[in-house]
Amino acid sequence: MRNLSPKRLTPAVAEIMAVGNELLNGSVQDGNSFWLIQKIMDLGGMVGKVTILPDDKGIIAEEVRLTVNRVSGKPPAFLFLTGGLGPTEDDLTVAAVAEGLGLSLFLDIQAREMIRRSYDALAANGVIAQGGLNPPREKMALLPEGATALSNPVGTAPGVLVRQNQTAIVCFPGVPPEMQAIFQTSLHPFMVNAFPAVNHARSRLRIHSNDESFLAPYLRRFADHYPAIHVKALSGIIAENPQLEFIFSVADEDKKEAKALLKRALEDFGMWLRSAGIDSRGI
Repeated sequence: MRNLSPKRLTPAVAEIMAVGNELLNGSVQDGNSFWLIQKIMDLGGMVGKVTILPDDKGIIAEEVRLTVNRVSGKPPAFLFLTGGLGPTEDDLTVAAVAEGLGLSLFLDIQAREMIRRSYDALAANGVIAQGGLNPPREKMALLPEGATALSNPVGTAPGVLVRQNQTAIVCFPGVPPEMQAIFQTSLHPFMVNAFPAVNHARSRLRIHSNDESFLAPYLRRFADHYPAIHVKALSGIIAENPQLEFIFSVADEDKKEAKALLKRALEDFGMWLRSAGIDSRGI
């Protein structure tokens, strides 16, 4: 085994824009971003930013434009947008992305056929009265020039993949099962090949103390000894919780090396805490 002090790796960074007035007025909780973050981490990437936006074409377009053309700081490798891909007038995301990228919309024949098949299957199963296409359904086949339609195995609106500059932009429907199905099927080969070989190891530790200030010197010592490991406290209300939980995470090209480093670091940390009469255990 090599020295357990890996160089700091830089995983590919993704950003997420969750679109929908329902997310901003409290009607619906944004679970899509939480799910995407977990999947991106599993692939070896990281999420640098999550933004919730209204169903406003101008706002979405400007946020996309600023993100992919970022001057102060590096644009993300991936920009994921969820919501706003349906057939109604308030579904503006794809048109807004095209505007933000300075691209024209075109009727994508492959997307059109995906949509027609989906509605025909729903009609054949008695879910809807009529299959085929109409103008609102064909609207979902209008994609930015150069984009690729992503098959939606459980819904009607295809996902959209388009690249500009250093960023791959992916638009998903907002319905969680549809978003997840597209990510895990038609988008999956692209995602696996696009992320570099970076692996994450994570552990949770429960410490029998409710005073972060008392633990601060030990956390500082940990950071000095293991700078490659990120530590995050899951804080709570002191009077209600006699324990604190911490998440420790590290990235490495080799998952076994990442796990070995984390194991050794937590053993040392636990020893330092025990010397101060503080109990801890993994969870």
